[in-house]
Amino acid sequence: MKQLNYREITKENLTAICKLSDTLTEGQKECVAPNVYSIAQGSVHSYAYYRGIYLDDTPIGFFMLVVPNEETKRTGEENTFQLWRFMISYEYQNKHYGSQVLDYIIEFGKKLGHTSLRTSCEMGEVSPYEFYLKYGFVDTGEVDHGEQILIYTFE
Repeated sequence: MKQLNYREITKENLTAICKLSDTLTEGQKECVAPNVYSIAQGSVHSYAYYRGIYLDDTPIGFFMLVVPNEETKRTGEENTFQLWRFMISYEYQNKHYGSQVLDYIIEFGKKLGHTSLRTSCEMGEVSPYEFYLKYGFVDTGEVDHGEQILIYTFE
């Protein structure tokens, strides 16, 4: 049985993780920044935690979190554990990998002492909004930079 695993981005896997953005539909590309941009952005923020998502040895996705630290305290977001970016390659979507990744992220957050996970998403025809609601996120009614804010409270 194939297993998901999460790997640091290195010079050996950077190109493969970046190319995953090309697998998305045009509509999906409007909903998530390209992985190359996310990795660049994450590399300059101490609160960014990002990993390539692998199915055994095959790269299938990417996620990036905001993990609170001294830098986030200065911005007033000191306790916000947040899913900042998340994508699964088109051919691996609708196979429950996204939910498995969220399970992993939530367990990771619990180990760090967090009680909830926030995220945001664009609204529209190919938005991941329904995916997040099915998983158990709740719409907060807030909108930030044109994106709907959702929260998942840990049990």
